[in-house]
Amino acid sequence: MVKIMCVLFRAYTERDSKIGFWLRWLRYKFSSFARVLCSHNGRSLQEKNLRGLLAKSPTFEPRSVFRFAIAIAGCLFFFSCSSSKSSYDYTIAFDPAWYALSPPGREAALTAFTTELIMEISKLEKVSIGVYERSWSNLMYALQEGKCDAICSSLQPYLFYEKLYRFSNLYLMTGPVLVTLAKFPDKSLEKFNGDIIGIQRDSNGALVLEKYPSIIQRTYDSVPQALIDTNKSEIDGAIVDILSAEAYTRDIFQGELKIATPPLTQEGFRILSMKNHKPELIRLFDRGLARLKSNGTYATLAKKWRLSESVEK
Repeated sequence: MVKIMCVLFRAYTERDSKIGFWLRWLRYKFSSFARVLCSHNGRSLQEKNLRGLLAKSPTFEPRSVFRFAIAIAGCLFFFSCSSSKSSYDYTIAFDPAWYALSPPGREAALTAFTTELIMEISKLEKVSIGVYERSWSNLMYALQEGKCDAICSSLQPYLFYEKLYRFSNLYLMTGPVLVTLAKFPDKSLEKFNGDIIGIQRDSNGALVLEKYPSIIQRTYDSVPQALIDTNKSEIDGAIVDILSAEAYTRDIFQGELKIATPPLTQEGFRILSMKNHKPELIRLFDRGLARLKSNGTYATLAKKWRLSESVEK
């Protein structure tokens, strides 16, 4: 530290040094600010011409040395703060707009649920986890550049992705489910023969039902209309994303419609990290998630934020 101070002081006294120029500028700013704060009558002093002041060589009087020390202290404080690392054991980032969420409208609930879930896992696993917001456009960039240890993502663990990233288990499923009348007995899609199932336009419902050629598909422009027709028995059921299905069956259609199947795809949100970066984070997250599900905390959070309590198949 003493050597650094000596080098900076020498640069400060050199008239043609660029470093000296900026140090004198900092001295000017800090000393002007200090004079204003310390003036007894509360009146700000008229600033001198900056260019003329910076061109002058400093005088070695106590006040000048004191102002120089203030400038150096400010520099060291600034750089020490800017280079300080996170005090958390791990950091996880997420996109608060939840770009991949379909349909939209549940962003606030999903943000709150995700944040509380991670905090509960950190308590169980006795580690500190910082949760940060990042825009969708630079979320993956932040992960790849090491600005965070993991991100919340809907990316699925396909083979070519697993070569780059490490995936946790799903902490929230968002895939489609079958909704039927509450009085109907539960049965799998294989047992629907000649039945009419509604799907939403531009959804993956058609892809799900491709495996069941005996089912007749009817396309709808909106989820509510498909559920209304299901409730009227005009169709035998509807393929709806689980978040919408949970919301409607707990509210408007409570006691009339039910979710008849588990999620039909493995869509959802999980955390992922770079393949060789802090692999223990994914392990402790999965372990903590399993413990939250077994002790009932997961179900409590899901109910609190009106999200799906379904588990993976």
